[in-house]
Amino acid sequence: MEQAVDSRARPPDSMNFDDDFWGGMGMFATESVKIGIAPIGWTNDDMPELGGENTFEQCVSEMALPVLRGRKSAISIT
Repeated sequence: MEQAVDSRARPPDSMNFDDDFWGGMGMFATESVKIGIAPIGWTNDDMPELGGENTFEQCVSEMALPVLRGRKSAISIT
């Protein structure tokens, strides 16, 4: 049994990202753009010299500033 494939689920054949792409929503519709940030930008467990001066508390407080909805923690707590 062959399943139907939604043409919006794959890139267009050409690089023409016009309003017809994704049902008229546009390629970069503001309501669909999301940003992800991880604490690796603040510190690094493998190389403490990269951000080693930043405390866990500082990282958490700065993550809370832009009202982040989720997080990934890779910070060693010793």
